[in-house]
Amino acid sequence: MLVFAAGCAGVKGPALLKYESAVAEIDQRTARGEVSSMESDNLKLQAHQQYLAEKRLEERMLSHESDRQIQSQNQDVNAAYLTR
Repeated sequence: MLVFAAGCAGVKGPALLKYESAVAEIDQRTARGEVSSMESDNLKLQAHQQYLAEKRLEERMLSHESDRQIQSQNQDVNAAYLTR
């Protein structure tokens, strides 16, 4: 199982939660006979592709936030050094 790390190991991100929910719904629809097995596979593939796209976006957003925090810390260190 893939896990989205948001500061704490084991914390699932929104993309993974959405993906798991979509797969569960597809499984329920398949069990009720609303979709065929082949259609179920296609829907799961689409859900997985959407998950991967959203996960990449989450990772970019986290990376951007991390970069901003590092930049802010560097500015604080520089300011502290200059006021010595």
